[in-house]
Amino acid sequence: EIEDYIAAASEAVEDHLGYLAVRRTVVEDVSLDGTGVVCLRSAPIVELISVVALADDSDVTDSASVSDHQNGIVALSASGTHRFTLVAGPPQIPAKVGLATRIVLQDLWESQHLQPWNIDDPVGGRRRPPYVIPWQAEKLLGGKGSNPP
Repeated sequence: EIEDYIAAASEAVEDHLGYLAVRRTVVEDVSLDGTGVVCLRSAPIVELISVVALADDSDVTDSASVSDHQNGIVALSASGTHRFTLVAGPPQIPAKVGLATRIVLQDLWESQHLQPWNIDDPVGGRRRPPYVIPWQAEKLLGGKGSNPP
């Protein structure tokens, strides 16, 4: 169960940041227009594992090459939708991102295991809004979080 919480906390932080915070295997489906330049969302690229044309399920990995690892740019002259499988992410997790992720993890765990939330009874119970990044984590990530109540 804790692994699910760690994954959820990591995803929440990455969603907030808008980029990968940890190195992982990623799959992206990209529609190519034949220009030969593909900008993947996941960067930096550590390794391009495979590229498959989805129309005919053909492997075109040998035709693709990473031209800019840091910015996620791949050279591939092709058209149609292709599935890119790659390893991407920074070599190590920045300290403030790691700490923010642990704050989110603690908040997620406590909200599910320690505090009774009663959405139907705002007077007798505490109302839980949709999940938001705790203000301490948001501050670490450079957000404009509000002060605690």
